[in-house]
Amino acid sequence: MRPRGNGADAPLRNERGLTLVELLAAVAISAMILAVATLVLANLSHLFSSNAQRYKDDSAIKLTMNTLAAELSNSTRVAFYPDIGELRFLTGDGEGVVYKVAVFDASASRLTIYRFSEADDDGTNDGAHFEDETKSFALHPALYTSPVRLGDNVTSVAYFLSNGNPVPAEPVENGERIEIVAAFETERVKVSGATEPNIEERRRTVKLLAEPAAEP
Repeated sequence: MRPRGNGADAPLRNERGLTLVELLAAVAISAMILAVATLVLANLSHLFSSNAQRYKDDSAIKLTMNTLAAELSNSTRVAFYPDIGELRFLTGDGEGVVYKVAVFDASASRLTIYRFSEADDDGTNDGAHFEDETKSFALHPALYTSPVRLGDNVTSVAYFLSNGNPVPAEPVENGERIEIVAAFETERVKVSGATEPNIEERRRTVKLLAEPAAEP
């Protein structure tokens, strides 16, 4: 007769299942791992959203600053009228003299470049309109054509001479350096995923073209 406790059925009596404490511990560890994974994924999502928003804001700012700088660097004369938010400049497009104006609409946070006084059939009055502050976009919109919208997030824009003084209403020319100072409203993505407004200032200095000297 075989001794009791030995044989094929002995291992079965030594096996046991998980205790309640072990089961609760396993559940707690799984929950912690899931929470950490969720937090990591959320942070990655916020980081992606933040980078995407940053790229969008930077692209809009660069378009505004680069376009305005290119226009002014190809101009020979500039005048600024702060009361109506207009920077007027004299440039060329290969077909002759062109009068243009950068209009800042503070209520819409918008900066737009127009051809100025193009409505005149022969352009005879363009020069006079250029130096006439009463000819504003608000009062004479028909004189402002071919709009090029630069940005809808511009909160302020100012223009300064090389000596630090604001560009005056009296036209500036002869290769003067002009500093563009603009502020833009951007969006910053917080860790929580919510966005908050943020103001960024950008500066750019350009040099006007010098008008060729008159032949003797």
